[in-house]
Amino acid sequence: MPAVAFFLIVRQLIVEPYYIPSLSMYPTLITNDNVAVEKFSKFLGPPQRGDLVVFRPPPKYYKAEAAGAAAAASGGGPSLIKR
Repeated sequence: MPAVAFFLIVRQLIVEPYYIPSLSMYPTLITNDNVAVEKFSKFLGPPQRGDLVVFRPPPKYYKAEAAGAAAAASGGGPSLIKR
């Protein structure tokens, strides 16, 4: 049980895995890539040129998709990764 608690703390505070489902980040990342995103550098300074940023889009992003808008409004929904 302590290992599960340790894993959950690490995932919430230090690093989180993400899956790249499309070619939108090609050639930097390709389809089916997995990336580990560390979460603490955002407290050390603003993003620099060339950094990858993971974020949850605002509800207006989903305006054409009702299910996505509902998920975004509830705090869920997919995260986006951009340069």
